[in-house]
Amino acid sequence: MTIHQGIRVPVWFAMLLLCVQTLHAETWQDERYQLSMTSPDSWVVMSPALLAKTNAQVSHITGRGFIAGYALNETDTLTFPYMLVQFKPYASLPDKYRPKAKPDEQGKLGLVYALVKAFRQRPLNETIDTPQFIDQYGNDHARLIRLEEDRFDFTGKIPHEAGTEPIRYHTHGVIGKEGVGLVSVFTVENFSGLTYVIDNDMRTLAFASDASMSAMPDEPPAPVPTPNEKPAEQAEAETAESPEPMKPAPVQPEPLPAEEEQGPDDSAEASGTDEQNAENPGNSAALVIILSLLGVGLLAAVFTAWYVTHKKALARKERNRARRERLQASQDSAPSQSSQPRPTTPAKARSRGSTGHRNSGTTRS
Repeated sequence: MTIHQGIRVPVWFAMLLLCVQTLHAETWQDERYQLSMTSPDSWVVMSPALLAKTNAQVSHITGRGFIAGYALNETDTLTFPYMLVQFKPYASLPDKYRPKAKPDEQGKLGLVYALVKAFRQRPLNETIDTPQFIDQYGNDHARLIRLEEDRFDFTGKIPHEAGTEPIRYHTHGVIGKEGVGLVSVFTVENFSGLTYVIDNDMRTLAFASDASMSAMPDEPPAPVPTPNEKPAEQAEAETAESPEPMKPAPVQPEPLPAEEEQGPDDSAEASGTDEQNAENPGNSAALVIILSLLGVGLLAAVFTAWYVTHKKALARKERNRARRERLQASQDSAPSQSSQPRPTTPAKARSRGSTGHRNSGTTRS
């Protein structure tokens, strides 16, 4: 009896400590995204100011947009290690990888592929499974290490601008109805001191029941046809069942009265034109403007042609008048030149008995 009583005391003491730890553990909740997580023991929630500073400084492998954070100690500056919580809506991912229903293994891998930029270095094989994805996709920046029912884990390194050692991180994700919840722990040392936090506290991240993956439909919803569009099956059935429509017999035109055969009714045409003008006043105004511009252009062309022709005629008349004046002047000067006496050659004086020839070789002394 004494032995049993001695055993009960440690058991009750252990249960009391467990209850105290359970009561001491706080739960973080976000009503907007319906996310919750048990706060890690001895970690301090980041203040809004520090969280805003962290969003401005830290760019995770999945981008920014942190909605909560934890630090190991009370601080106003970001010091390692620290923990950050994110929510990535499906609307921020390519439409091809947005789940419309509960995703299968390939759908979950496609979701992780679209979420992590480091995985998108090569095209995704749509028939790939988890072991192949772990072996073929990933590098030092990110590598998938686990994929479960609605949870996954990946880890890697980020270059550290202020130090030589890279920043190590471990991210745990949970798939929800409208997006993915992520919690990541960052450190510049190894994860030996953070094993419990990674394997226990971080895995308490969860969506509410109506926002979890279980709330998604089993099959994607059928596309909603537009008001003027019929479903493909109904359209095919109607096409197969409906007979070929009969062509109506051509209608012979009735003979017109004698007066109507002579010509169209001017009043009907005028009324039709008035109705068209009344229905489309803008077209009528535009037509009037175009015709006015064409008339002005035609008048300008006619005036230009007349002016050029008139100038050419005046120039031709002026040339003819000048030619006549030159001809008249030459005719007036011709008689005056012919009336003048022709000059004669003066005669040489000769002595009597001289023949006018000189004897060569004689001289008169």
